[in-house]
Amino acid sequence: MLIHEAHTEQAGIIWSTQNTPETEDDKPDTAYLRVGGSAILFFPYQLERTIVRAIPFIIAGLAVALGFKAGLFNIGAEGQLYLGGLLAVFVGYSPLFDFLPGFTRVIVVLVAGILGGALWGAIPGLLKAYTGAHEVINTIMMNYIALRLTDWLINSSDPYIMRDPSATNPATPNVHPNAILPRLDDIASWWFVVVAVVFFALQIYRHREAIQRNLLLVIRPRCARC
Repeated sequence: MLIHEAHTEQAGIIWSTQNTPETEDDKPDTAYLRVGGSAILFFPYQLERTIVRAIPFIIAGLAVALGFKAGLFNIGAEGQLYLGGLLAVFVGYSPLFDFLPGFTRVIVVLVAGILGGALWGAIPGLLKAYTGAHEVINTIMMNYIALRLTDWLINSSDPYIMRDPSATNPATPNVHPNAILPRLDDIASWWFVVVAVVFFALQIYRHREAIQRNLLLVIRPRCARC
């Protein structure tokens, strides 16, 4: 695989190395050197920044991995990130939540982000449960819907929905200062988040049989009534 450089200095389109490179940027060796900028050369700061920026995607991948262990193929992490981000940003800048004091708003924003992604991921789950539609197809389709919905909400200017009317480029309004997490710019600041998430996921996996038994105790009476 090779990663084509985007104008934003981030990873753009993924191509197969089996294709014939047409430009210098399309050559695999050039692409490999540009992944993470100088991080490939193990410059400490650049390597650290690459890892820090990858952490949200690592956590999203961990969430997908739990679904795989349960036999559910969730290919919709991208769309769930979009919708979770949209709801979190809305709670962060909306005057409706200005009454929340201090750090409370940060917690509400985080919960909103979790709920946004969970609700978006629940749609393919409900379709599978009630119609038998395969979750792979549904989650892939939901990714495109989430992408276009995000694009419309942030770009729409007639009327303005989530776009900041004063912004030159499409962007949401700035979130309230109380809704901003402290900057975590280095690995030392993020390690506890990663460790906590990995520990939580491992506990779910290790005790999955007990969790399943407890769920069956709740579900069986309902199934019997049906």
